[in-house]
Amino acid sequence: MEKSYEYDIELHILFIDFKQAFDNINRRSLVEQMPIPEKLIKLTKMTMDNSKARISTTEGVTNEINIERGVRQGEALSTTLFNIVLDGAIKAAGLDRAITVSATQVIAYADDIALITRDKKSLGAALQKLVTETEKRGLQLNQDKTKYMIISRRKTDHIKETNLGSYTFKKVENFKYLEVNVNEAPKSKSEYKQRTRLTGSIKDT
Repeated sequence: MEKSYEYDIELHILFIDFKQAFDNINRRSLVEQMPIPEKLIKLTKMTMDNSKARISTTEGVTNEINIERGVRQGEALSTTLFNIVLDGAIKAAGLDRAITVSATQVIAYADDIALITRDKKSLGAALQKLVTETEKRGLQLNQDKTKYMIISRRKTDHIKETNLGSYTFKKVENFKYLEVNVNEAPKSKSEYKQRTRLTGSIKDT
């Protein structure tokens, strides 16, 4: 990112949020994607089978209800399972190899996802491909919490939101992603260093 700013290459970023991401995963899709021995798949299914919950209301606590979707948020295994689902969606969308053909990058860890392209049209195309595949796996895009950013040397203050396909996203000047503050333009050495850290995470994914 810092090199793009240095060489005046504009970047368009979408910080994606899914509605109740861990709760809505399609379990069948998850199991079909797991690249591990059958024995481990069965053990993993055991942690999800017969999941039950009670809901506390003003009238009291409900009877037990069966939970047939999603993974248990907060457990160590859940993040890994979510990553498997998301990785499958990214690969099916062809975005795992997009960097070599269209300068599109996907940064993803658990439900923290960012799409990065050099123009808005490419961002819209990448989003459509990703949404098509994530919906097959039970994930629904949260339009209100998904944010758009432009990193550019040019003034973009006049842009308040952007339309990508059927979605409208609010444009932000800064966003905290994986504990790193990402800003439209670096204003200090500390922000520049933070960008370097984030760029390093891109290269490692």
